[in-house]
Amino acid sequence: MMFARVALYYFRLLFFIGLLSIGACEYPADIELPMQRTTTTVLSNFKPAEPLTIEVSTIGGIADSTKIEYPSDASIKVFTGEDFIETLTFFSNTLEKNAYYQSLDLIPEEGKEYSIRVEVEGVEAVESSSIIPIAVPIHSVIVRDVEKSINPTNSSKLDYTVSLSLEIDDPADEVNYYRLPDIQPQISDFFVSGSPPDTDTIRGPAIRIAVHSFVAEDVSNDGSAIYHFEAPDFLISDKQFNGQRKRFDFSFKFFLFKDIELLNEIHISLKTLSEEYYLYHTSLIRQRAVENDPFAEPVLLFNNINNGVGNFSGYSTRVDTIRF
Repeated sequence: MMFARVALYYFRLLFFIGLLSIGACEYPADIELPMQRTTTTVLSNFKPAEPLTIEVSTIGGIADSTKIEYPSDASIKVFTGEDFIETLTFFSNTLEKNAYYQSLDLIPEEGKEYSIRVEVEGVEAVESSSIIPIAVPIHSVIVRDVEKSINPTNSSKLDYTVSLSLEIDDPADEVNYYRLPDIQPQISDFFVSGSPPDTDTIRGPAIRIAVHSFVAEDVSNDGSAIYHFEAPDFLISDKQFNGQRKRFDFSFKFFLFKDIELLNEIHISLKTLSEEYYLYHTSLIRQRAVENDPFAEPVLLFNNINNGVGNFSGYSTRVDTIRF
């Protein structure tokens, strides 16, 4: 599970930093090793129009320095400014083997900053805050080309190669961060009813399918843009196009089974990110890229949890749909 993986990484990082601090001491000192202190990990990427959801764990301690616990009795309070909003409620999903805290009344809104205070018994309280930025709208999506061909190794598959352009008007005089395009092709099973010439194509429920190849054709090489490992998209800051109309060109591939499936539509997303979201996910991507390289320099995961570790960050989304 991604949450457990991130929690272990943060713990190993704390332990490594603790060892470095010991080596740097010139005089005897009372040192508390990181494994002696239980640390709270908080992870939440939240957006408008959905309940605020937070995953909480604790890791470390003398008894078992790498054991992860998922407390069911944590107190998580949410604020806007000085105003208390709600205490989150604990939920456990035994089927998916995860647990989380979620708001029952609060539905986050664009343009608002939210703060949290997390208290776990026997562990130092942690705090964090982040804003949901106002979503930058999609100016246009242009379909430049759609190629279809029978798969050379499986004649039942129909391969699609789609080239698109997405344009945005970047707001001036402020730093903006984006994640795009998170391509989501939607297909349906189908069958043909009736007899010629009176036939009708009946479509089933829409199903999302995976994109198996994605290339961004105009992504800057100055380090402000980085491909994500979980989705067909990338993250980028507006460093090179602040206040301008920016066009992104990209192409992607997917397939469907031509005799039983039809392409319905493709969803294209533009996420406007808080700085905390951008810094955390870009550091996570870079960390994953070098984790199997023993000679690579370690990548520090961005952390905005005071007295703990993890990420609490907001984002907003706009979606455009191409129908076929």
